[in-house]
Amino acid sequence: MIITLSPQDAIVPASIGLRRQIFALANGLRHFGAMTMTERQFNSAADNAFDHHILAAMSEYVVARALNLFWEPSVGNTNGVDVGGLVQVRLRRVPGTGSDLAIRDKDIDDKPYVLVHYPGGLTFELKGWLFGREGKGRGQFNEQKNVWFVPPPYRSIDELLEWVQGK
Repeated sequence: MIITLSPQDAIVPASIGLRRQIFALANGLRHFGAMTMTERQFNSAADNAFDHHILAAMSEYVVARALNLFWEPSVGNTNGVDVGGLVQVRLRRVPGTGSDLAIRDKDIDDKPYVLVHYPGGLTFELKGWLFGREGKGRGQFNEQKNVWFVPPPYRSIDELLEWVQGK
């Protein structure tokens, strides 16, 4: 499923993302999976506020819209659920940061994790989703980042919509 935001639709999530970036800087928070200094020298474009906060907030907004769920534009809540109290969102810049669904060790087994690819502009592609336990069961574990990178296949967005409607 491909969703392109209008500039007007992008303003609120982009401003929330900027506020999240400022909150992170003010509180000395490091983005999960941020690159080391050596990696940053070779790939500085992929390690910036847009990937970490602005595009992430926009991808949450897109998923909420696709699933007809509430998106709470929170700032400073690092333990919340991204969309509707039900769904977590994972953004990957494609090409750039990889294309597989990232599932963290601490992720909740019974929560759905939606993979969103960002090819550029205001366009986002919802690739699919898995429950946390599914990703941990079949992904490639990266010890350095403490995350499973899970390649396709994924469950369909239509299946997630059915799951959400049943909640």
